[in-house]
Amino acid sequence: MMALISFHGKRRVRRSPRGATLLIGLALAIAPADRGRAAGFEVTADATVDTTQIRPGEALDLTIRVEHPPGTTVEFPSPEGDGGTLFAPGFQLRGFAEPTRLEREDGGLSSARLYRLISYELDTTLVVPAIAVLVYSDADSSSDSEPSAAATEALTIQLRSSIPPEELAQAEAQPERPPVSIPLPFPWRKAITYLLLVALVGLLLWRWWRKRQLRDQLQDAPGSLAPLRPAHEVALEALDQLSRSELAQSGPAKDFYTELGDIVRAYLGTRYRFDALDHTSEELLRDLAEASAPARAIQILRNLMRECDLVKFAKLAPPWSEWAPGIDRARTVVHETMPPLPVTLTSEAEPPSEQEASGPVEEVLHG
Repeated sequence: MMALISFHGKRRVRRSPRGATLLIGLALAIAPADRGRAAGFEVTADATVDTTQIRPGEALDLTIRVEHPPGTTVEFPSPEGDGGTLFAPGFQLRGFAEPTRLEREDGGLSSARLYRLISYELDTTLVVPAIAVLVYSDADSSSDSEPSAAATEALTIQLRSSIPPEELAQAEAQPERPPVSIPLPFPWRKAITYLLLVALVGLLLWRWWRKRQLRDQLQDAPGSLAPLRPAHEVALEALDQLSRSELAQSGPAKDFYTELGDIVRAYLGTRYRFDALDHTSEELLRDLAEASAPARAIQILRNLMRECDLVKFAKLAPPWSEWAPGIDRARTVVHETMPPLPVTLTSEAEPPSEQEASGPVEEVLHG
């Protein structure tokens, strides 16, 4: 059953439909005929909405329009003090406009007031019940005067789901899908890290193999019957080959200085019997000083090793004109540290003859 809302003055009374009908009938019956139908005008009320279907949270504009005689004033439902549930359960009042009054062509008046409602109900039907309005005469200001009354018709509002029906039907019709495996992104960082580690290990193995080759060049294989070549001869020969190689002509500088330093290290390790290829530059100079190597050779070697380290590790790029002096400094180190050559006699001195040895003695005796 719908409830009817009536207003008397500023007091709101909520009654049942049967009581409301009796109230409206009584008000119309006891009201003076000239108030309700002055000059042929009657009081009518109508309620309209901008739509009959809304979604939860959407606004609904309700307009109450009253046609009444001139010289009368309409009292619309007041939104103040109603807690936002003035018109029907399920609706909340979110705004309203001030009443407007227009004069019709036939001399009557048309008053209207707009109310903005909102509801958050889901998939239901709400009813805006019949609303009673009162019309007072402007000439009779007595509080005991009876007003004219009119009532609107009830309105039905359908609240739809926020999901469109076609989408909802399509979702319900589709079968449940199995879980979908999401492919993980390719771990580029890990892959690059692993590649760098592999490259580093390969570089270390290549350096070890290269040093092994140089060591084999300076030392004969075990069990070989061939005489050992002096280390300085092997080093000088390697330096000559490096100076005539394509590496000395076109580089790159890092490879050239790496080869130059390895030749000098391999020679010094063989000359002074320590593993110079695995030594740092500081360790190499320290072992040479402990082995009593010439001071001039150590100083030249210090400058040469510093230059090689700057090219290999600090990415120094010396001009091509300075490459050949590097080979010359390496040759100087070899010459300064090579062992002295053994002295060989080409011919032995003949012993003096017996006559020469005894001649002076005999002269002394005979004299």
